Amino acid sequence: TALGKAVLKKAKPAAGGRSAKLTWSKTAGASGYVISRASSAGGRYKNVKTISNGSKLSYTDRKLAPGRTYFYKVRAYRQVKGKKVFGADSNVKSVQVKPGTVKGFRAVRAGSSVELEWKAVKGVTGYRVYRASSKKGTYQAIGTSKKTSYRDGKTATGRTYYYKVRAYKKVNGKNVYGNYSK
Repeated sequence: TALGKAVLKKAKPAAGGRSAKLTWSKTAGASGYVISRASSAGGRYKNVKTISNGSKLSYTDRKLAPGRTYFYKVRAYRQVKGKKVFGADSNVKSVQVKPGTVKGFRAVRAGSSVELEWKAVKGVTGYRVYRASSKKGTYQAIGTSKKTSYRDGKTATGRTYYYKVRAYKKVNGKNVYGNYSK
């Protein structure tokens, strides 16, 4: 019996950045699935993962380049006498990968300024810094940095400020942002 065509339901940036999460619907009779990826819509697809469990219907592809768009398809297979018999390729889904989330973020009062520091995020263009006057307040962008630090010199004595930062990658003239830091 022929194996049905797999249906790729979703391809979206995964939490934390630099990865893509794929989900697909179950193909009746499948022993497993092969996930393949290309870097352009009409590009050459390469197998990135073979899942040997026909009940597993998701996969997270990690260590991807931030800001890049990847194209995915899934193919079901059935194990017959020690050989894989494949169904047809699924539909194609694309996902633009976000930069990773900034970690190790800290703010330290330095005289009349606030010094912000964080750990580097791999493969990014820079970082955007945001400030609010209350923890759940509206955060406004106050600047960008190509480094892993930023000095906020526009602070008032006796006031408390709240900060967060997110990495970005410039792609075709537009910034692709990662998630906000804590």
